[in-house]
Amino acid sequence: MHVQEKQAWFVLAVGAVTLAVGLALLAVFGFNPGVFACLGIFGFAGLAGLIGRRQRKAGMVIMDERDKQIALNATTGAYSVFWVLFVFTAMGPFMILGPQATLTLKTTTICNVVFPAMVVVFVVRSLIVVVLYRRGCRA
Repeated sequence: MHVQEKQAWFVLAVGAVTLAVGLALLAVFGFNPGVFACLGIFGFAGLAGLIGRRQRKAGMVIMDERDKQIALNATTGAYSVFWVLFVFTAMGPFMILGPQATLTLKTTTICNVVFPAMVVVFVVRSLIVVVLYRRGCRA
């Protein structure tokens, strides 16, 4: 298994744990702004960069052109999914409530949108990396 694929599996595992804890907190406390604290668990995904560190220090080449192309395609795909979700989220109130509706939001609500969006980008990127390596395609 390639280093980049191992990193992707690690991010997916951390994402799954974060989702499980988030759903458990949601079931216990209901929709509460404090439930977003479970997204702090996803910070452990930053440790994925340590996977393959030993090989890099030993001077091994761990990424060739195909691996870089897979990384580029995965990042492009992840941001494309994010952008579609962002547009649907932004246009949702307009479509549901209509053009004459007034929406009042707390500033913390706007800030809380950033973290789930980051999780979506990283998880979708990891999913695409795993799929591209498993398909064995030439990206």
